[in-house]
Amino acid sequence: MDDLHIQDEQGRVRLTRGSSRARDVWQLREDEKIVVECNELGQPIKRAGSLLSSFLGSVARRGQLCPLNYHKWNDMLPSYKVELLKFVQKKFVLPPESHDWVLKSLNRKWKEYKSKLKADWKREGMTEEELARVCPPDVYHHQWRELVHYWFFERGQTYSDIGRAARASQTIPHTLGSKSYARLRAEFMEDHGRKPSEVEFYKMTHTHRDGSFVREKSRDIVDRATSLISERIGE
Repeated sequence: MDDLHIQDEQGRVRLTRGSSRARDVWQLREDEKIVVECNELGQPIKRAGSLLSSFLGSVARRGQLCPLNYHKWNDMLPSYKVELLKFVQKKFVLPPESHDWVLKSLNRKWKEYKSKLKADWKREGMTEEELARVCPPDVYHHQWRELVHYWFFERGQTYSDIGRAARASQTIPHTLGSKSYARLRAEFMEDHGRKPSEVEFYKMTHTHRDGSFVREKSRDIVDRATSLISERIGE
C-alpha cells in the first residue's frame, strides 16, 4: 500500500500509512489536504486517487452538497458545480487536468445514489403519496418529495426505462470491484514499466484472482484477439 501525501498550508508534506476511509477525509484538519496524482488522461491514481473516489461518493450522498431534487446533473447551474469543485479542493490538492474527472465522477455517483434510493424504498403498487411519507433518515424531506414526484412523473419513468435497458445490455461483468481502471493501469505500469495492451487490460479486468474468466464469452474474446495478433505477426 503506497503512502498518502498530506500537505499543509505552508507546503510541508507528511506521509501517512495504514487504511484510510472517506470519513477520515472529512475529519482532516482545515489546514491539511491530501495530494492527488493523475495519469496522462487526468484520472486520479494510486491510494490518494482511490480515497478521492470514496470521498466523492460520500459527497454525492449529502443533500446540502448534491441536492436530490434536480432531475438531471445538467440541470444544476455551472456556478454551483464550480462551488462543488472548490469544496472538494478544501480536502485535496487536485491537478487542474483532474477537474473534469472529479465532476464526472460526482455526476455518476449522484445518479447511482438516486438509483439505490429508488431500489431500496420504492415498492410495486405504492402510490406517490405513500412513498413521499417514508423519507429515508439521511435525506431532506423536501428533496425526497420532489425526487419521488419525478419517479412517478411520466418523463421520469421513461428515463428510468432507458437506463434499465442500458444496464441490461452489459452482459459481461468486470472484476475490479471498487478499483478504478486508471488505478489498475497505473499499478501495471509500476510493475512492468509499460502500459498494458488492450488485450492484456481486458483480460486483467475480466478474470478472477485464480485466473479464471468471469464468463466463457470473455475467454472467447481474449482467445480471438490473441489469435488475430499472432496471425498478423506471422504475416
